[in-house]
Amino acid sequence: MATRKCVLVLAAVGVLAVGGCASGSTPPVAAPQGASPSSTASATAAATAAKTAPAPAPKTVAPPTGVAVKGCTTDQVNVIVGESSGAAGTLVQEMDVHNTSAVTCTLTGRPFVSVYGKVPQGGGTVEATLGGVAVGQIPSTFGQLGAAATPQNLTHGDYAVFFLKWSQVPVGSKPCDKADGYAFRTPADASVSHLVAFAFTVCGGEVQVSNFMSKSSGF
Repeated sequence: MATRKCVLVLAAVGVLAVGGCASGSTPPVAAPQGASPSSTASATAAATAAKTAPAPAPKTVAPPTGVAVKGCTTDQVNVIVGESSGAAGTLVQEMDVHNTSAVTCTLTGRPFVSVYGKVPQGGGTVEATLGGVAVGQIPSTFGQLGAAATPQNLTHGDYAVFFLKWSQVPVGSKPCDKADGYAFRTPADASVSHLVAFAFTVCGGEVQVSNFMSKSSGF
């Protein structure tokens, strides 16, 4: 009858009943065949590390070959005041244009620049466009800074440069203009301008601007 009783219990509760029939106690759970304590610990540590490891940062992907690169909008770039140079009253200022967007874009030609400063209004002054300062292009005869326009493709984080050129030598009795900066806009964007703070004094009533160039063209 003992044997029959064990068979009935086995059918009811499965594997644990086999141990109960044999010895009256629950057997220990064995590790998988071929595993050792050290290998089990290593596997557990690896699984924990995989769960806690940070996800890799997304990569910037350049446009596929044959796909046209769009012109940079004003909001895709940031202008940083770079190095300056000059002699005999003529000053040249490098401006670095940084692609802060996640996509590749291009700059071709020269930027829109409008010089601003303090203008009388009512009983005080306001910051506004200096009507007495014209903006032209650096001539081709002015060395490398007068070079023709070439496309500057910028991936995320890349830079291009352009240059401002002006005179600090008064012309006749005409007063010089004190500028506090300039409005900047890319050639591909007519919707918005950024104000770049940059104090300088313009004599002769003109500021000249170069085309966009590679960062290696900077000072």
